[in-house]
Amino acid sequence: MKENIEHLHERTKHFQSLIAYMSEHGKKYYLEKDWFDTPTLISIEDAKKEVELAKKKLKLLSRRSVMGCILQLLRRLYHK
Repeated sequence: MKENIEHLHERTKHFQSLIAYMSEHGKKYYLEKDWFDTPTLISIEDAKKEVELAKKKLKLLSRRSVMGCILQLLRRLYHK
């Protein structure tokens, strides 16, 4: 789960910097290559959606983490 959180933070940071770059230079699209060198055309709206999606996933992961800790504590108390 820690890897997921770190990945989502990096993803958010990446797309936020992309939004800033595109806004600063008046660009509507940005051409990005992924691991397999497949070009992907990204608009500012697409980048904003990615940021929002990553933030939602982070929020869900943190809620699961808190609930998991509470459940673990309850199990420990129950088994004593």
